[in-house]
This record gives sequence, C-alpha cells and structure tokens, in this order.
Amino acid sequence: MSIKKPETMSAQNEPLNKAPIESATATELVQQIEELQQQVANQQTIIASYKAAVVSPQQINSRTKALYSLLEEQARDEAWAYQTETAMADFLIMADLPVQPDMTVANCKTSVCEFKLQQPEGVDSLPAHYWRNISDKLMEQGWWKQFKYSSSTSSDDTLSIIVSTEQ
Repeated sequence: MSIKKPETMSAQNEPLNKAPIESATATELVQQIEELQQQVANQQTIIASYKAAVVSPQQINSRTKALYSLLEEQARDEAWAYQTETAMADFLIMADLPVQPDMTVANCKTSVCEFKLQQPEGVDSLPAHYWRNISDKLMEQGWWKQFKYSSSTSSDDTLSIIVSTEQ
C-alpha cells in the first residue's frame, strides 16, 4: 500500500503557489520590535488604569447600603422626584418591551431613587435577557444619565434598582 501526497502540498509540506516572503533587513525588524514594544507598554498603561478603577464587590455592597441609608434620611424633593418617577413610568410604556413590567416601587427623594420592577401577573416567564435589556435601554435615556451611581439586582421575576446623582 502506498501513501499518496496531496497535490496541494510540495515535497517540503508547504502549500503550492505560495507567494514569496519579503525579506526585511535587521534594522527594519528592530524598528518593528520597538514599535510593538511601545504598543504593549501603552496597552499595559491602559490596563493598569482600568485595574485602578475597579470597584470590589465589598465596595459595591458598601456603596449600595450607603445609598439605601441616604434614601431613608433624605427629604423628598417633590419636583425632582415626581419628574424622575414619571420619566421611569414613561420609559416603561415607550421602551418597546415584549412585556411591560409592573413598577411596584418608585421612590425618589433629593438625589437618590429606588425602583422595583416586577413580572406582570399572567405572564408565566420572561426571557433570560429581559432585565438586562431594560437596564441597557435605561442607560441610553437622557434623563437617566444624571445618575452617577447605580446598583441593581435581579431575579427571574424582579429587578431592583437604586441610583444616585451623587457619588
């Protein structure tokens, strides 16, 4: 039994019709290496800045607890609170969602708001990405951009959000 070489391979196992490789001088290669090293250094600087900005889960929990405390302590700024709660209600109506959730809590004070959204009665289940889509759409809203900090938790049938115009 003999083994036949594929016709697309040469005797050195290289593809036929291969374009000739351009040779670079040692100086050009050194220059390319230096450019690549500079790019790596720039990317490492960017990564370091991202690492410095990362907030640990403990810090997030601490900030979230602080926001709930602030929500309890603050007086209600009726004009701002009404405007923000209405903006959220309008968003839920206009957001082109497959199912409109029930807003069971809309509680804004002076700089902090709490919202709880729930799966409406009569709906058996929501798509897995449903709450994520709502969060993403909220981020696109002009009125939502006033918030500098937000924290949310979700389960299969609820989404709880607390936001603050302060950091």
